[in-house]
Amino acid sequence: MIRSLVLAIPLVLLAAPALAGDADGVDCKNALTQFAMDVCAGRDFDAADEKLNVVYAKALAAQFDDATREKFKATERAWIKFRDAQCDHAAATFEGGSMQPQVHLECLTRLTNARVKELQDYLACEQANGVCE
Repeated sequence: MIRSLVLAIPLVLLAAPALAGDADGVDCKNALTQFAMDVCAGRDFDAADEKLNVVYAKALAAQFDDATREKFKATERAWIKFRDAQCDHAAATFEGGSMQPQVHLECLTRLTNARVKELQDYLACEQANGVCE
């Protein structure tokens, strides 16, 4: 048993770069394996998170004074905790299953994109001198 493990470890280490390379070559338009779907879900979340960081920075800069800025930061920290807890709960149904990472990442992406929209709407309202549609 130990001998089998010792022999298997180098094979796993040799395969690791190949697996990492596959992640870069995944075609998200034709993702057919769970691995590919997980990679694509991760890419989608990374893109949403990047958008959130950009719009958050703009919204933070739009705050008029230090007290308002600190409240805005606290709101965003609370929102992130909510998002993460909500998505942990959504993925819990699939705990131990191969779909769990994908479900978790898709939830993070959905809620993050919704937050981006909220912050964009807030900025549009601020730019219109508080006149919101």
